[in-house]
Amino acid sequence: MSKRGVYTIVSGPSGAGKDHVVEELLRRFPDAAKLITTTTRPPRATEVDGVHYHFVDEQRFKEMERAGEFLETDRHYLYWYGSSRATLAEMLSRHALVISIINPDGVLKIKRTMPECIAFFIVPTPVEAVRRRIAERQTGDPAADAERLAAFDGEMALSDRFDYRIENREGSPLEAIDVIERALRERHLLASR
Repeated sequence: MSKRGVYTIVSGPSGAGKDHVVEELLRRFPDAAKLITTTTRPPRATEVDGVHYHFVDEQRFKEMERAGEFLETDRHYLYWYGSSRATLAEMLSRHALVISIINPDGVLKIKRTMPECIAFFIVPTPVEAVRRRIAERQTGDPAADAERLAAFDGEMALSDRFDYRIENREGSPLEAIDVIERALRERHLLASR
């Protein structure tokens, strides 16, 4: 019987701490890997193609979309994002756990076709501090920064449609990560019985 990993998605609004959560989960689960998303967003100064995202122009992205290469696509913060169907299948055959960071709307699309995936919504608290962080983030794209702030409430409203809703309290990110780790280990134990 061929090995099949568990697909886990970490989501939430901008400023929720998703990157930190995923970095720590990858450290705690040695046989885990991160699915890298494709985007039309230009890379930030510290981002590396193939590590943080696969950066492509909009024409190439649309060609990939028409060819059916994506599991889901979504226009978010003025740019397109998509998850590679083939890459995910290949990674699930090699790793016990595959983790990706996807915006809430994208997760709901994936859950329709892959209901077995585990979706975590990170709820940042206190909300006022997160809104302030988003407003102060200054990514170099003022229009995208404004859209992130405007999207916050709508994304938070989707949290009850996820498998798990995890509070990530400011100053205590390890608590949220511990809860996610326990949930993943419990799911793994149930699936291996």
